[in-house]
Amino acid sequence: MGGRCVIGVDGGTESLRAGVIDLEAGPLGFASEAYPTRFPNPGWAEQSPADWWRALGVAVPKALAAAGAAPPGGAPPRTAPPSCRGG
Repeated sequence: MGGRCVIGVDGGTESLRAGVIDLEAGPLGFASEAYPTRFPNPGWAEQSPADWWRALGVAVPKALAAAGAAPPGGAPPRTAPPSCRGG
């Protein structure tokens, strides 16, 4: 791995998934971290943003390790808006 990479993150119903993708070589490493969904009343489903944040802090380093990469030392983080894939 020596090229420019991006980290993609997807928060879903049961877990947060992170992937490291080299812009020239393709996917390098992936990881996921589960979080709970609580059902306090019939028909209700709740998740805690604190659980999402915790999962992010676990999944991204795992994905970087799976890719054989280290967190960037001087590269500024960039974000992109969420997108919907027809669902």
